[in-house]
Amino acid sequence: MSEQSVIDRKTFVPYLLEAITNRIGANVARIYWAEYGIGLAEWRVLAALAIEPGTTVMRISEISAIDQGAVSRSIFSLSERGYLIAEIDPLDRRRRTLTITPSGQTLHDRMLQRALLEQEKLLSGLTESERTSLVAALQKLHHRLFRSTDINPSPAQKRSPRNSTPRIQSHEA
Repeated sequence: MSEQSVIDRKTFVPYLLEAITNRIGANVARIYWAEYGIGLAEWRVLAALAIEPGTTVMRISEISAIDQGAVSRSIFSLSERGYLIAEIDPLDRRRRTLTITPSGQTLHDRMLQRALLEQEKLLSGLTESERTSLVAALQKLHHRLFRSTDINPSPAQKRSPRNSTPRIQSHEA
């Protein structure tokens, strides 16, 4: 097999980002469920609503990068538990605006403190300069992914033949 048909997991950025994100997500999901009885998707919905109170399912999906179905399920779960309320938008009766309740805000604030603690643990092995560089690089990638049509193609452009994906090979011992 030629050298060009495999990906080195030590240097292939999409793999590294996905592996790191999956590990972080699994770890915090366990913590959030054990400590708060809330899953990661519900936490992300609460966090999005804290940033943009009175927003919609579609907007939460956009800012949290969660599909609308998962957002809707999370909203149902959170509203059943009294953490948020959904009201019909007076400007567009087809939409519902979402707001965190006082108990939802209390939960959010507790979970935020835990999220910041977990972030500090994650970044503790980096110098301040490395942290700054990492955040700057991630913000740049985020901006490119969410603003560029070259990097964020239409659904028709995303279709590709099944066998066109190169294999990922580990060079780990």
